[in-house]
Amino acid sequence: MTRTEFGKCGIECHNGRTLIVIEYGQSAQQLRTCAAYFGETTMTTKALYIRLKAQPGKREEVRRVWEKYARSYIASNGAQIAYFYGFDDHDPDVIVAYQVYSAELATDDFVKQPWYSNFATETEALLAEPSEFCSITPQWIKGDVAST
Repeated sequence: MTRTEFGKCGIECHNGRTLIVIEYGQSAQQLRTCAAYFGETTMTTKALYIRLKAQPGKREEVRRVWEKYARSYIASNGAQIAYFYGFDDHDPDVIVAYQVYSAELATDDFVKQPWYSNFATETEALLAEPSEFCSITPQWIKGDVAST
């Protein structure tokens, strides 16, 4: 657990995921000021966008390989606070994965996992082109992900 102080308020970060504003007898305005300070200064969230283009008709096969290697890792990865895996609505061969992490280092960590080289090897012949990776620094996030 880490703790950061600002005036008479603070946040606690448990396992790199949960931020809690702690009240120390402050007014509502003081709490809003504290929350705004931490919201503006502690955004360490990173995101990773991955686009895979399968060979024609091979998108479901790529998904099965993804489920074989990636799904359980993603489900248990505490640094990955949100993960979206989906099919492009306009191209029947495109897969998009969008991941939100609690820290910058985690975006690089994804492709360094032991299972990833097996995933890449098994999908190589199924893909029409190299996968596209784009690391993103969110400037604003709506919802629960923003407060992790």
